[in-house]
Amino acid sequence: MNKIVDPDKKEYLLTNHVKLLHKVAIFWEGKVLLLKKPADDFTRPNGWDLPGGNSNWPESTEVLENPHYKDLTREIKEETGLTVDASLAEPVYLASGFDPAKIRYTILIGYRFDLSRPPSRIRVSKSEHQAFFWADPMQIVSGEFDFGVGGEFIKKIVIKAHRPG
Repeated sequence: MNKIVDPDKKEYLLTNHVKLLHKVAIFWEGKVLLLKKPADDFTRPNGWDLPGGNSNWPESTEVLENPHYKDLTREIKEETGLTVDASLAEPVYLASGFDPAKIRYTILIGYRFDLSRPPSRIRVSKSEHQAFFWADPMQIVSGEFDFGVGGEFIKKIVIKAHRPG
């Protein structure tokens, strides 16, 4: 495998110096799916989150049109139990930053995904999350959810993805 792991944070990186993080706001009937991180999580303990994660280089030499959609589809399945085609997700948020201490450039992409049918039973990944909640986006705008230190980008993704009805 071509995965490079940061041993301090257990993060998967595209390269030693580039990380692509993608998160998706999944909507059903005007509500967005939030996942709660566990208390012992190494990033944002007990913070609310969106499904997603770090993209990896493809594990084979097969050329893929958008390999990060494969990663995002897998992340959604692992973290929620939902089977979706993430290539149908709409990009709504883009941010980037540079961490001089780690000499790392991070690209963050936020998406909106609308479920086309009622969600099946949500099954959170017990290793990554402890609970889920279908939130009204206005609850997020009003500050009812704590996304944890550094989690302001989750709120921004939901706000950008929200389309008042």
